[in-house]
Amino acid sequence: MRCTNGEVIPASPLTMTNMRRWSIAILTFLFVLILSFLHLGGIEYIETAFLDTCFKIRGAVKPSTPVVIVAVDDNSVFTYGRWPWSRERMATLVDKLSKAKASVIAFDIVFPPIKDYTGRQSHGDKLFARAARESGNVIFPIYFRLKPDKEKAEVPIPQSVNSSSFLLFDDIQYMKELNLPKGYTLFPTDEILAAGASGVGHVNTILDKDNSIRFEPLIIEYREQYFPTLSIQVVRRFLDLSWGEIKVERKNGIRIGDTRIPMDNNGVPLINYYGPLGSFPYLSYKEVMENPTAVDRCEDKIVLIGVTVAALHDQWKTPFDKQLPGVEKHANIIYTG
Repeated sequence: MRCTNGEVIPASPLTMTNMRRWSIAILTFLFVLILSFLHLGGIEYIETAFLDTCFKIRGAVKPSTPVVIVAVDDNSVFTYGRWPWSRERMATLVDKLSKAKASVIAFDIVFPPIKDYTGRQSHGDKLFARAARESGNVIFPIYFRLKPDKEKAEVPIPQSVNSSSFLLFDDIQYMKELNLPKGYTLFPTDEILAAGASGVGHVNTILDKDNSIRFEPLIIEYREQYFPTLSIQVVRRFLDLSWGEIKVERKNGIRIGDTRIPMDNNGVPLINYYGPLGSFPYLSYKEVMENPTAVDRCEDKIVLIGVTVAALHDQWKTPFDKQLPGVEKHANIIYTG
């Protein structure tokens, strides 16, 4: 309420509503903070509790990034059989998305080297490689083990991975000063597939101590080279930029054309989550293969492909969810950029 000429005038309903809203938010934050101290172990969780509360106060927001997720879901596996599928099936998917004029086709599925009983590449590999090469906009993932592995012998870095390391730095000494995650073992996508791709990017994650994902490692150091996350490669391809137009800058983070992605000394920005599971549009693999109008929704879109079958996919705890599919996490990271 407020006073005017000695009269007491009740506060407007809007003001009272805002006061109640912020009171609830503050009490919620204090409650979460107390639980953090009691159950999680102290002051290091203040920041994460505060971040989660801020996301919940803000609430979900409508996506502005043109992303569609194509999911290998329960319905698709029921129809087409147990996962993993043949690579011919993946080739058919890429062909369909390419004909639908998808802007970028990115896989959150690592396809390791596989050879048939004769030691040669399979027919499915060749079809998948051809589809990726002819599409010209396919991004494949790679993965690093971030702990030393004495039993794993070092192998040559595949050409597709080498050509996807960062090229330009305004201060190479700055890279050595950063406390970047370090890879010890590389798990690449089969080179016959990746050789025809538009690029490869890592899909590593870093967990906070409460096993939530709030930050994304944009860069991983491996054998004195610096490799980008899958999302950077997707944004680069969507903006139709060459790898030479990507630059790591001391003051500006990572610059992708006119887009700037800030990062801290660990190379890990906060993921700006849109909201809970389902914040991005989903299409099942089955829909894309059987419904012509469904695949048309992929025109001019970034298409992320991942497995969402409950027993098979990676599930991550976020400020909004206890089990967010990894493929939707990537969609949020693309928005962060």
